[in-house]
Amino acid sequence: MSVLDFVEAWWLSVYALLESYGVLGRCEKSPIDRPNPSCSLNLRCDEQEADLLVWESGEAELSTSEPDGSVRRQHFDDIRGQADLAAVLSRFVALARQR
Repeated sequence: MSVLDFVEAWWLSVYALLESYGVLGRCEKSPIDRPNPSCSLNLRCDEQEADLLVWESGEAELSTSEPDGSVRRQHFDDIRGQADLAAVLSRFVALARQR
């Protein structure tokens, strides 16, 4: 299973739970015929928002809105390892825990 397939499967398994906490979200995969396909996730809750973009190569970008209105961006070189992927997804859903 590719990292993109895993992220999509993870999303499908958690989106109903997140929505029950008032978190709105979406998941979109790019066409697979691109040189480096990607999957984007977006979560919104009140004034906070988080975006995660994961490429098939394992690179990822995480952007989260901060309480002061600024945006925090983090780059990850390779999240294909189980621990790295779990850490990024955990940071991503921290938005829901802040409610």
